[in-house]
Amino acid sequence: MIMPFTKSHFTDAGFTLPELLISLSLVGMLTVMLYGGLRLGIKAWDSIEVYATQTENLRLARNFIHRALRQAVAAHGKVEDQEVLLFTGNAEQLEFAAPLSGFLGLGGLYLLRLVAVKVDGRNNLIIERWLIHPDIFEGKVDGVPEWEPLKPPGSVKLPYDAEFGIYGTSILLPVVEKYAFSYFGPTKDNPEAKWQEDWIERQELPILVKISLGAESGWEDLIVALAGDKVAINQNLNMIR
Repeated sequence: MIMPFTKSHFTDAGFTLPELLISLSLVGMLTVMLYGGLRLGIKAWDSIEVYATQTENLRLARNFIHRALRQAVAAHGKVEDQEVLLFTGNAEQLEFAAPLSGFLGLGGLYLLRLVAVKVDGRNNLIIERWLIHPDIFEGKVDGVPEWEPLKPPGSVKLPYDAEFGIYGTSILLPVVEKYAFSYFGPTKDNPEAKWQEDWIERQELPILVKISLGAESGWEDLIVALAGDKVAINQNLNMIR
């Protein structure tokens, strides 16, 4: 016997409007929760990548500075016909003579300058390098700015390499909020060694050099003992201050 459809059959066949609204609300809440979790995961991953990049930049910069300073030599040149040590520094910049391998250019002995330069409004610790040669120091080579001791670079192309690598600039550490160089050795008036804010017009290398970037940067103070090898430069650099 075929039973006829009644009103109750249609009533029990699907969801009521309140049930449908509740279901849609639950689905919406789950979607929002899943999307929020996904965004949180992406932010966490991005933060890890940023931290890893900063850590790697710090490691590379520390290794380079440590290696270069350990190889610093007591090279001499002439400034205004007076022989001077090619090592000069204050709290804001440091320059010293050290050998560089050929991957940066010709290879050989370079004058290296560490100084901060603003890029997009933020300090970047850069390294500026000159091959030690009279013509290069006097600005007689196209594309190479004339060297002046402890003069912050006014307009530096970053990065930049002159022909054959005889001059160049490189960003050593991006985004440096604050930094300072200091020097440990005897003072001009006293043989007793102590930390000093500058090392200017001296005839000997300091015993130690300290580079501080602040604990918040993740950089512990780097203290490097200089080897102090005596190297004669058989060239009249005849540099003009």
